[in-house]
Amino acid sequence: MSHDNGLGKRCPDCGEPMVDLRSMNTRLCSGCKTEFDWHLAPGQKPLIANNRQDRKEHTQ
Repeated sequence: MSHDNGLGKRCPDCGEPMVDLRSMNTRLCSGCKTEFDWHLAPGQKPLIANNRQDRKEHTQ
C-alpha cells in the first residue's frame, strides 16, 4: 500500500500523506488529521468493484 511507505497523496495543508477512507468518500491527513471530501470524477469507475459491475454496464 502506498501509504505504508509515505507515497500517498500529500495533504495540501501540512504535506503529510493522506489516507483514503473510500467507504466514507473522505481523505484523512495522517499529520494534521484534517478531513477532505473525496469523490470520483464524472465517469470514473470505482476502484473496488466486482466483475458484475462491468457486465451490468455492457448489457445496458
